[in-house]
Formats: sequence, C-alpha cells, structure tokens
Amino acid sequence: MVFARKEIEWDIHKANIDAQGVQDFFWPFAVNEIMDFNIQLLNDTARVCQKHARGKAVYNSELVPYFSILKYFLTESTHIFRALLLKKRREEAGLFPDIPDYWLYTKDVWREQGMETARVLDPLACPVSVPSIWSRLCHPKNALRLIKKFNPQRGGLDIDGLKILPLTPERLRESIITTERTSLIVHHAKSIAQEVIFSRSARWFSPIESHNFVPTAAQIELEEDILDVLHTVCLKWDISFRSDLKDYIRDILHKGAGLLNVHYKRLNENPDGLPSHIWTGTGGNVWDLLLRLAVMAQGGRAQGHDHGTPAGLMQAPTVPFIELWGCTQFVTYSERHAQFLQKMTQKMPTLHQSAPEIISVSQTPPFPSSTEEVEEKIKTIMLISTIYDRDRGRLGEVPAELVKVDLQARVIAQLKAWGYDVIFKAHPESPSLPPKAFESLGAKIETRPFHEVAGDADLFLFDFVYTSTFYEALQTTIPIVVLDTESLSWEPTIRPALEKRISLVSGFYDEKNRAHVNSQDLQIALEEALSKRLDTSFYKEFYDL
Repeated sequence: MVFARKEIEWDIHKANIDAQGVQDFFWPFAVNEIMDFNIQLLNDTARVCQKHARGKAVYNSELVPYFSILKYFLTESTHIFRALLLKKRREEAGLFPDIPDYWLYTKDVWREQGMETARVLDPLACPVSVPSIWSRLCHPKNALRLIKKFNPQRGGLDIDGLKILPLTPERLRESIITTERTSLIVHHAKSIAQEVIFSRSARWFSPIESHNFVPTAAQIELEEDILDVLHTVCLKWDISFRSDLKDYIRDILHKGAGLLNVHYKRLNENPDGLPSHIWTGTGGNVWDLLLRLAVMAQGGRAQGHDHGTPAGLMQAPTVPFIELWGCTQFVTYSERHAQFLQKMTQKMPTLHQSAPEIISVSQTPPFPSSTEEVEEKIKTIMLISTIYDRDRGRLGEVPAELVKVDLQARVIAQLKAWGYDVIFKAHPESPSLPPKAFESLGAKIETRPFHEVAGDADLFLFDFVYTSTFYEALQTTIPIVVLDTESLSWEPTIRPALEKRISLVSGFYDEKNRAHVNSQDLQIALEEALSKRLDTSFYKEFYDL
C-alpha cells in the first residue's frame, strides 16, 4: 500500500479511527524489540553493578547514589533509543509522518540540538511534597472520601488502620513508620500488634540549593562501565548515540548521582531523625528507596511491599531490578507468591547480590462472599486500558499508544456490534486522554479511579495486566477476560490455575506490527468468563492465606 504523507498520523487525537482501527496504520517496530533491548540493558547493567558491589553492603555510600539513579538513567536511555529507532525505520520505509505535538522526547532527539536535563534533574534537586491529608481535606472531592476512612482513637486519628501521629524520637524508635498506604500495607498493619504510623517520605528531604559532587575513583569506574554497557547494547540494534545525546545521558547519570548523594548524606548525618523500622511500597520511588537504605545503614529494618501486579507469576525482568534489592525484607501476598518471586531472583540478575528475604503477609483481604449479586447476563463491559505514555520508552512491556488505540477501537466496535454497552476505563496516570473517536464508536470514557467505577461493569476486559487494578479485579466476583497480545510469559503452573478464574484470549502481531485478537475466541471467552467468576482457587492460592 502506498501512503501519502498527509494520510499517516501518529497523533492518536488526529488519526482517522473507525471500527477497523487506525486508518493508514504505520508503526515501524514491534513491542518485543523494545522489550528485548530493555532486558539486555537491564541484565548487563545489573551484572556490572554486582561486580562493583562485590564485598560492599547494599547501603554503601559509594554505591547508593548510582544504584538509585539507574531507573532514571535506563528509562532516559530507552526514550532516546526508541526515538532513534523510530527515525531509522521511518527513513527506511520512506514514510514521514509528523511528530505529535504532545510527545516529549522525539523532537528533541531528532533536532540534533541537545536535550535539557532539567526535566529529570530539577525534581531530584527539589523534591515535591505529596499533599498532606490535612491539605487534601480542603478539597470537597477528597474530603468526604477521606473522612470515611478516618477513625478517631483515644491516642489520635488513624486512616485505614494506620496512625496519624507526630513523629517523636520515641515513636521513631518504637513504632513502624510506613511511607505508603497501599492495600497490602494496610492489611499487613492489621495483622500485627505493633503500632504503624503513616508518614510520607517527603518529610525527610529538602531542596538542594548547590552542591559539589566529586566522585571517587571507584565511582568514576562504575560510571564508565555503565555507559559502556549502554553503548554496546545499542550497537546490537545498529543504533549509536550522537555526541550531544551521549553528553545528555552522561549528565543524567553523573549529575543525578550527585544530587542523590547529597540527599543520602543528609539522611545519614541525622540518624536520630530516622525510623528504626520503615515500610515502603515500590522501590521505584527514589525517595522511599533512599530512606530505607539510610535506615539499613543505621542498623534498622526496611521492608518493601508488593503493589498488586502479577509480578512473580510471570517473567518480569524489571521486578528484581527495581523491587528486590535495597531492603531487608520484601513483603508479598502469600507464601506461594513469595516462592515464585524467590525463583525469579535466581533467574534474573539484581543490582546487588544480597537479595532481601521474601515473605508473605499473614493477613490479606477476605474474598468477597460468593452470594454477591452479579448480573447473570453480561450487559456492560469495562475495557481497562494500559497507560498512554506518548513517546516514552518504559522499562516494562508497554506497546506504543498508536498500537493500543488501533486494537482498542476494533474491540470496542466489535463489542458494540454484539450489543454490549462499553465503558472505556482510562489509566489514571495516563498523560494522554483516550481519542474522542472511542465515543463515536459508542464507548463511555471513564477517568475516575477503578474502585469508584468497578461496580458499573458486568465484566472486566483487560488489555494489560501489569497493573494493581488486575489484583483489585481478582478480589471481586465480576467476570474477567484478558487480551493476551503480548504472549505473557506466565510461570508454567500459573496459567492453568489462572484460567479457572479468568478467560485468556491469545492474540498476535502481524507484519505491520498491528495487534489482533480473533473475534470468535473473544466471543467464547466472554461467554465462559461468567461461569468462572466464583472460582476463588487462584486468588486464595496466590493472594490469600
């Protein structure tokens, strides 16, 4: 097929989208190409880091700044790699669509005028505080929801069972301090007698006005080795960074490590202000990560917590890299889940050889009663979308937004043709809104949090499962269908157990990198999902004790 330049559109809000998907679809690389690049980069970087960490504690002051900045360094490297690969493939195809105005990286990479590091480094120099509970109460939308969670106690207030109290020296010594309020943390707190106080990690960090970071010889060697890994991996795809891009990525690594070095040094210079026992959510939050490493450096206990994705139940190389280091223990839902995560650490390299102990929490949410009323006839299907991430290249397996929109449009049109009402549930962190064409196809766009709208659906249809929403859906008795276009690499014993509860529809990508699912397979899955909704065996084995 020959396209005219004006016919090809990468902007999901300008593309011609109808029941057949994106018209004049052109996307020049497959999702697995970016994933293969990520896996190679993660694995090779982890091996280099383990070499430099040999004989050193995970909280070593030379290692922490560089290990903590790596998530930023690797994601920025992936953004650039993705933009350069896109340019290369576009030129090879002789097709030249315009770059969408809302994309962040591609124009900067293509224009050959250098990239500004401020977008990444400024937030590291001046941490933004999460609004306090008290300030959020000033907003009417939040006030009622939060007030319902408050429980006045003789010793103060609590929210979801977590105490809201001033952090006195005695409480820092004797209580557990949690920086997050996830469902797993809430239930973990309910399972123990010790007091758990909720306080965001932002309270321990303040802006950096100026600093002078002089790396040690060992740090300079680590820097060079990490940059060499990036160069070597890119060459396997016949991609090389221009000198200005090399300078940019070196600055992210070096200057970013310098900023985190200041924050980490400040924490360790005030040991009396640190908790003796800290709980956090994901290790992807750099402030939680630095705080728990500082607590460990002072001889304290640091526990990270799983956050609801199917991590451990399928091969996910980012999990060991991001989550399974920098804490004394990692807490997940069940003993079975812990066993699978442990196996994962043996297959995939982590940043530091001393992986945390992986344990399960002794109390998890009770499964809903099987007498819960659910429509026996499915009328409304909620299509739950992954994030539309513009031109970012995430470390995880996230297809390009154009690829997702193309499939979603065809699925919406098919569901409407079968007579279903369709709610399109946008990802709450998505920087791009869904295209208005979805409404023209008959879908209702929903942007509110999942827990506020879940009851509107008779069936959940996921096109992506690396999300805490998937865990929340498993806690209901609402039928679930998953479109498995990514050929998810479930652990061998997992898929049969999972398919007792949900229906999986295998998909594929064609030679144009368009995702497809067979409509007959989808129709069968929708019908079968209803009969599986009361099977609790998978949830109880992997998420409940």
